[in-house]
Amino acid sequence: MLSPHKLDDQNFVDIVNRSRRLIQKYAPNWTNENASDPGITILEMLAWLKDNMQYYMDQSHLISQHAYMDLLDIKQLPSKPATMVASVSTVYDPEYEYDTNYAFDTLPKGYPVWADDIRFELSEKLNVQDAQIKAVYCSDANFEGAIYDLVGAFENNADAHPFSYNPKEDHCLYIGFDTLENDLTNLYMDIKADADGYRNNFSADQIEFASGIWEIAETIDDRTTWSEIEHVEDNTRAFMTSGIVSLDLSLSSRIGTINLLKGEEALVWIRYRLYKAEYDRAPILKNIVLNAVRLEQKHTVLNCHKLIEHSTDDNLTQSIQIDEYVPEGAEILLEMRTRSGYKTIDESNYTIDRNDTGMVMVNLNAHHESIDISNLRLISGDPALGGIKAYDIDGLPYSKIRTALENTLFDSLHLEMSEDYNSDKWTPWKAVHSLWQSKSDDRHILFDEESGQFEFGNNEIGMLPDPKEKGLRVIEAALSLKTSGNGNYKSILIDEIMTEDYAFKPITKASGGRQHESMEEAFIRFKKELSKVTRMMSKRQIEEIILTTPGLALRDVSVIPAKSQGENGKIIALPKSIHKSPELPGIYIEALNKQIQSSRLVTENWTVHGPDYIGIKVKLEIIKDPAVNVSTEDMKSLVTRFMEPESGHLFGRRFSVGNLRRRLEALSGVLRVARLSLRTTQGSYKRADGDIQLPPSAIGKLVDFDIQVLDDQGW
Repeated sequence: MLSPHKLDDQNFVDIVNRSRRLIQKYAPNWTNENASDPGITILEMLAWLKDNMQYYMDQSHLISQHAYMDLLDIKQLPSKPATMVASVSTVYDPEYEYDTNYAFDTLPKGYPVWADDIRFELSEKLNVQDAQIKAVYCSDANFEGAIYDLVGAFENNADAHPFSYNPKEDHCLYIGFDTLENDLTNLYMDIKADADGYRNNFSADQIEFASGIWEIAETIDDRTTWSEIEHVEDNTRAFMTSGIVSLDLSLSSRIGTINLLKGEEALVWIRYRLYKAEYDRAPILKNIVLNAVRLEQKHTVLNCHKLIEHSTDDNLTQSIQIDEYVPEGAEILLEMRTRSGYKTIDESNYTIDRNDTGMVMVNLNAHHESIDISNLRLISGDPALGGIKAYDIDGLPYSKIRTALENTLFDSLHLEMSEDYNSDKWTPWKAVHSLWQSKSDDRHILFDEESGQFEFGNNEIGMLPDPKEKGLRVIEAALSLKTSGNGNYKSILIDEIMTEDYAFKPITKASGGRQHESMEEAFIRFKKELSKVTRMMSKRQIEEIILTTPGLALRDVSVIPAKSQGENGKIIALPKSIHKSPELPGIYIEALNKQIQSSRLVTENWTVHGPDYIGIKVKLEIIKDPAVNVSTEDMKSLVTRFMEPESGHLFGRRFSVGNLRRRLEALSGVLRVARLSLRTTQGSYKRADGDIQLPPSAIGKLVDFDIQVLDDQGW
């Protein structure tokens, strides 16, 4: 790797001392080098100037830092709210036992939940199903093979494999409910996590071990058929990780109870059917939880809501539903898109109905037949913020606007400008962390998410709008609650949350929160990434890149460069496995080839292989102390660990007879090793000194252990 050149490589003392040594060479008549000499004073002044110049020459300007970071597509990380998953159940009051309107079945997106002084919000709409999971089975698509009941495994905390121990195509996970509504159904799949460090982190677009479809059982002409559920959001990566599965059953018109298994209770059945199964090891399902929802630690203070047409009543009113939370007492604007921009609809033309969960119905009472719902939007402002805010623009370069949006989650911010002085046309603008890349016609404004301050450019970096009163407004923003001392938690355990109508039982910790990343922190990440950009890499560096391939669980890697031009180098990978001599799965080869391309290893052609396994036979004759019992199992265990260590490099090892002899003779009761020989079952890898030296593509496996233990006769 080319090391960066350091310009500030001398301090003031170094410069003065070096200059003093050069006096005799360039000014031999200069004899007085004491500090009182004016020449020395001048020399020290120039050394001070050089020291300062070196320091500034070695610094990189903020604009340059942004340019460098863009080369590797590194951006400042915005703040992020902590999230957790909880199950929701309705709390019924006996006083309202027969009142069907007492509890609402649907909670809107953004519904607030308080854990002491920590505010969470639902990240999506939730339909609370009044149902129970009664049965969970694993079998094939036609119930022709083995059928495994997983409920008992859940109750006993035993390993439950949703697609059997050996998942294949058409293996299915069946889930039976006592009842289900034709609405959104959320399930949390609690998957047993791999041990720390077992598998590299990965995203769904990096590697796909398996895939399948969700289906629901329906009865058509007295026959049970399985229909695909069209609207599905599945975050489990085909049961590789824990996550929420959201199933929209609103289009499934034939939902009903079915006797799927003879002699069993009639239930409503859904299933997940595999059509691709390349798991490197079978997933383990710990539990399934109904009515699961993700909660985010934030406070949405401004929101631009999505409108859904609900109903029309006798051509007098048109009802528009808002599936997102609107705070009580919120300031509300209903606007219609026109050619010149959004125009506010007068409050006399509509009414607002809000239920106890914060869901809103907008009732238009005039000219509803000519209004296209897609041209409408509703903006709400939380009264805690003072409603919807608009700010004056003075039109001066680098002018700043202070707002009440302190500790805003950057990605939640959406704002608009009214650029035409004589109209209320609102144009979207973009908040950015830096204006250095902005052009004169870019509608960009600098935003500090901690202080809530906006700053304009100067018409060279970032467009500068004309002055106007109330010319800037924010239509969407969420706060991270940092001001209350909570911050964005990296990890915190929340107890069960009880409200008047609902119980929220946490399934996971609240975690994943982070503060806004400073430019200094982002530049440190850039330097770390830059260290990976090399012109030439050692074998060890390439091995480290291969070992970190996303999604893979690799025990060891061997890199064998090409011996001559035109040949391919070899990358030999050993997967982690419970099997003694695992093969390299095809999905691993695909992922490794992708990693080679993305990691700039294309200066040489590589082929990916699994390891060659070389069997090794060990023959031993041990002389022991007659008074001590020596276990042959202990000796075999020692030899096995010597041949197949749990850590360290496995490829191309040298098995030393002398080293193994010393380890055996260190056992209690062993006096000496009378005979020790190592042989391979294939190939000739034995050295003249009796050691075994394997090639770099091979791993040794103990296949035969012949031991004879003799008592010492004192000869």
